[in-house]
Amino acid sequence: MKPAKASKSKIASSDKIIVFDSGPIISLTTNNLLFILEPLKKKFRGRFCITEEVKNELVTKPLTIKKFEFEALQVMRLIEEGTLEVVNAEDTLKLMAITNSSFTCKNHPMRLTQIGEISTIKYAIDNNAQTVVIDERTTRLMVEDPESLLRVLRKKLNCNVQTDNKRINDLSELTKNLKVIRSSELVAAAYALRIMDKFKTNKIANSSERLIDGTLWGVKLNGCSITEEEITEISEIVNGK
Repeated sequence: MKPAKASKSKIASSDKIIVFDSGPIISLTTNNLLFILEPLKKKFRGRFCITEEVKNELVTKPLTIKKFEFEALQVMRLIEEGTLEVVNAEDTLKLMAITNSSFTCKNHPMRLTQIGEISTIKYAIDNNAQTVVIDERTTRLMVEDPESLLRVLRKKLNCNVQTDNKRINDLSELTKNLKVIRSSELVAAAYALRIMDKFKTNKIANSSERLIDGTLWGVKLNGCSITEEEITEISEIVNGK
């Protein structure tokens, strides 16, 4: 299928729309990295979109919880400034019905996806966006490599998980033009474009290497599905090693 590989940047200038799930935005916010989105959007020269469902996860619900109010306000500021555009995804539940019935355990459908990430994919499909940003491994593998997801589920659940091949094939056909990137790719792109240079300092040895390593580990520990080996690979690529 389409296995994820570490790269300097998967953002292509030919893209016009990038659609974000809530997870990557949360990872950037909790790591003080939300500021990279505005210059990345300018470089991209296209639209950075979130669906109404994702806005609900990033702003509406968090505003009701004291712990997350400030994070919600930071995201809302990007919406008001136009860095993030809120859009409507249509017929999201139909796609969610496919994804949440494609895998079964003991003859019971497995609910593997949530409304935010599915609305992200659905809007991308309907509007010819080639790139979605999703940190969560299950949904990413469902789009990129269902066979790997099947192996992961069987190992994790110790259950003979089965797939509905027709639904898997239908999903693969719908998402065949989609690239899935993660917050780690956004961080790598921002580093390569020198957007984060203000954090480099001559007073700390190897601050450049520490910067990319620290930010990648930061998003990993906040939900980005990236391996230690990928972090090392990305760090070497962006530092020209």
